[in-house]
Amino acid sequence: MMNPLRELKLNQPGRIELLGAPSKSGVDGTVRQISREAILLELRDAEGAPEFQVGQRVTFKYWDVFGLHRGETEITRVSPRKPTELSVAPPDHVELTQKRKFFRVNVSVPVTLKRRAPSESPPLETHTEDLTPAGMRVTSNAPFEAGEVVDAILDFSASTGDATPVHAIARVVRAGKLVRDAQAASATATTGDLFTASVQFLDLTETEQSRISLLLFELQRHVSA
Repeated sequence: MMNPLRELKLNQPGRIELLGAPSKSGVDGTVRQISREAILLELRDAEGAPEFQVGQRVTFKYWDVFGLHRGETEITRVSPRKPTELSVAPPDHVELTQKRKFFRVNVSVPVTLKRRAPSESPPLETHTEDLTPAGMRVTSNAPFEAGEVVDAILDFSASTGDATPVHAIARVVRAGKLVRDAQAASATATTGDLFTASVQFLDLTETEQSRISLLLFELQRHVSA
């Protein structure tokens, strides 16, 4: 089983709570450094929080695209000059709770769709409106039919630098004409009708689903950085 701590990234939100204390007494922060020996957190607001000391046992929590991770550890350093900065030892065991397997992210990722029938149909270059490890919603200038199967290629290279595209077979589960109000229609250079389609991935392994999750998290991290 994959160790969730391996997916800990810089600038992820984190939280420190004293063991045995009410959870509301904890302090939120941001992961600023990661090493084998320590995880450095910058606390957002230490006012009203307990005075942390080296050696105190705490629960370290952090969030990513998979959900909430938590593990018991101890404080290894408190900055004498910056009380909102402290380090904890990497937990020996991290538990994944509140698992979010099919979260939905509103994100624009280039995608190429190829109809399987008729086989001579040209590929359709479009983008996602939202994306999950289980499927996506796209808009296009060509209509789709619910139930048809397409080949999809998602390109994350421009957004995350990952040059390896994600290939998937997908089924259209909902399709229709995109309704736009007059103001939105006049504000875009797109002419003619637009169509929307929600598709479900059919052949993605759990590894590929996890890869999409990590790519989406990386994309969100770049946007928020």
